[in-house]
Amino acid sequence: MMCPLCAAPTGTTRGYGRTFYACPLCGHLFTRDYDETQLRRGMGMEGSWSGPGGGGYREYCLVKILEQLCGMKSFLLFGTGNTPTLARLLAEGVDVVGCDISPDVVAYKKSVHGEERFDQPDALPGGRLFDGIVAVEVIEHFVNPLESFGLLFSCLAPEGIVAGTTDFYPGGPIEDANRYMSHKGHVAYWSQASLQTVAARFDRSVTAFEMVRPGSILPDEKFRLLWPNKRVFFMHGRGENGRRLRALHHDMDILDINMP
Repeated sequence: MMCPLCAAPTGTTRGYGRTFYACPLCGHLFTRDYDETQLRRGMGMEGSWSGPGGGGYREYCLVKILEQLCGMKSFLLFGTGNTPTLARLLAEGVDVVGCDISPDVVAYKKSVHGEERFDQPDALPGGRLFDGIVAVEVIEHFVNPLESFGLLFSCLAPEGIVAGTTDFYPGGPIEDANRYMSHKGHVAYWSQASLQTVAARFDRSVTAFEMVRPGSILPDEKFRLLWPNKRVFFMHGRGENGRRLRALHHDMDILDINMP
């Protein structure tokens, strides 16, 4: 099996009864063992691991960071599902559009917020560019990562930023207390190095932060565990926005985002 990022031959490893392919060059880990139906429907109306209508806190925080740190004005919530984030941001007057792979979610959100405020990823308005694209717990579902990231960057303004969260693979055994790659919808296990491999194709760099402070008393709502491998990532250019993010990372490499 060849790495979908750098085309290097991969080795294999096992975990949770699944076969994973590990790239020795860029460090990307991926599998072709997944539930096709789940990948096509996403989370559906459940919306997040927190249950129907829950979640969205991380999305909201990332939009606020990009607003306040970089002065960004327009946003795409990519793979937002049935979370309240779109409604909350629209109520605050933010120029934001949502998208999701689930037809049920798309139909519902269109009925609530209007045709122009929500769509499926491959039906986003052509030519519309966003300052910030937020993809929380999304990129681990990318079967064809270069194609999926190509879609994101085709919707991004020249100085724009793609931000999100995912678990970073720390190396070693696939199986751990988080059971992150036990979910059949998770097909890509990223690291900062493998994400940087993608970013470089689009003339971007990656700055990543830890998300939960050690000893936090606010664990994940559903799993009741702190996720030490969870990272907040920003894919940014070499301009002023990138310098701002690197300066923020120099000052604090842990962001106080500790809810779904």
